[in-house]
Amino acid sequence: MVIPGNPLIDTSFPVVGNDTLAKLSSEIIWLNRKTQETISFDIYDYLHVIDFNDRIIFAGNEYFLEDNTVTKNPKIVNKQSVQLVRWY
Repeated sequence: MVIPGNPLIDTSFPVVGNDTLAKLSSEIIWLNRKTQETISFDIYDYLHVIDFNDRIIFAGNEYFLEDNTVTKNPKIVNKQSVQLVRWY
């Protein structure tokens, strides 16, 4: 039986290989009806600049870095304005 409509695999992804394309498509399908939670806050005097390689646990939940703006001037030693996101 053929059902007309769009395929579940998005062929517009610029990837090579059907396995990779199928995996990316299944990840997008997983996001359907999920809740996106975004939090933003400032961190002062943290010696390490938080980047996309860091695993971020906040209030017992794992978040992913979406944005980090670092400020340093004579009055501010090291300020990071981070925006984190998670889906559940």
